[in-house]
Amino acid sequence: MGKLMIADQRWLDNLESQNISKEDEVNFWSTKNSSLEEGDYFLLTSGREDGNCKIEAIAQFVRNEDLPVDEAWESFNQLNGAVNYEEFKQMVSEVINVNNGLITCTVLNNYTPIEQSEGKSLTYKIPGTGKLRASGIFISKR
Repeated sequence: MGKLMIADQRWLDNLESQNISKEDEVNFWSTKNSSLEEGDYFLLTSGREDGNCKIEAIAQFVRNEDLPVDEAWESFNQLNGAVNYEEFKQMVSEVINVNNGLITCTVLNNYTPIEQSEGKSLTYKIPGTGKLRASGIFISKR
């Protein structure tokens, strides 16, 4: 199973600039838990306003955690998709109304940015499951 999620472009850019290993845990923070099982795939797009949505990264779901913003930073640092704590707080405040002081950390591993080929459909092979084809935001598993 998998899920297509819209991510902040800064989050994607910040993670792409880092040397992330397959074992590193990345925090896709939001306001709600993801109803996925461990190992399920996350497909990430920036959901660009021009309607030209492309799958920009793929990762696997590990777990959900509810943490205060400062603890999320301590746990994941730059793997929160921000270069420093101040940027992280700013990004969170732009996206989430943190009423109770907690954010939902959707913890991912096997984070892999996907190179884009202009004018071509994206095909990404998921180990052991065949191919996952994406064109725009249409996704079908074959």
